Amino acid sequence: EGFGMVLVEAQSAGKPVIAGDSGGTAETMDIGTTGILADCRYPECIAEAVLSVQKGMQEGRFQPEDCRQQVLQALTWEKHTEHAREVFEQISGGA
Repeated sequence: EGFGMVLVEAQSAGKPVIAGDSGGTAETMDIGTTGILADCRYPECIAEAVLSVQKGMQEGRFQPEDCRQQVLQALTWEKHTEHAREVFEQISGGA
């Protein structure tokens, strides 16, 4: 999946995510706060990412509310509409 809707769904449920380091998946998260990227070509990198998230959770990172807020602040239809409107206004010169 190029964008990573499953990552958005997981974060909205308060779960931290691990995403591949290609495509648009990084756009779905606040890296280091709601998830991390991993080179998914190698099982060792995925395993390291899982351990890193587990350790981070034990240290107080990757909190459920942070994950939910990432989605609410950046990834709702309202936020996408707002961003698109800003882009269109910028392109049209603010008219």
